[in-house]
Amino acid sequence: MKRILSTIAMAGILGIGIGFAPQANAFDLVGTFPGNDCAGAFGIPPNCNPANAGEDFAEYDSPLIVKFDFGLVDGKFGITETTWGVFGPLTGLFEFDFNVPSDDNNTGTGTWYYTPSEGDPLIKSYAVKGGPEGFNFFSSHLEKDALGRYFGEFFTPNTPSGTPAGLSHISFYDTAVQDVPEPSLLLGLGAVVGGGVFLRRRKSS
Repeated sequence: MKRILSTIAMAGILGIGIGFAPQANAFDLVGTFPGNDCAGAFGIPPNCNPANAGEDFAEYDSPLIVKFDFGLVDGKFGITETTWGVFGPLTGLFEFDFNVPSDDNNTGTGTWYYTPSEGDPLIKSYAVKGGPEGFNFFSSHLEKDALGRYFGEFFTPNTPSGTPAGLSHISFYDTAVQDVPEPSLLLGLGAVVGGGVFLRRRKSS
């Protein structure tokens, strides 16, 4: 197993990460659900919220932080679109460590890492969409790895053959409902500095 490192900078902020094996019990799988989370059962971006899906999701009442869509980028698997939630662009860093068989494919499994800047929201829950198979919804324990990054594993729902579906998107939701900054402030932050995203792919030798 060897790692392929690719990077995507959304506003000029970039860094190099070192992979560490995550600790256990950083997340819980709440369940697998049909359809789509966002846009879908949780609402329409940027106003997606798990609580919009009904009483069963009331304890996960929290706004969308960001949604990452995945697919082929110049022939390689990566982020194709970034949709920010009600907080607008963040200054923190997201990293993704994928378990993939090749550069141009994915198994829908891996680990995310999040290093928030001061004032950035933390992650209470996240949804992982896998093609037509629906989405898995996870709660986060806000655990940190050896580098001090919040992290959690992710995997898509299984296909009829028993393998994880291809990853369509991952949506992250805030720790709690809170006041949203004024739009003028959001625009100011976005104009000065934005977030960063890294993708690290692991593939078979």
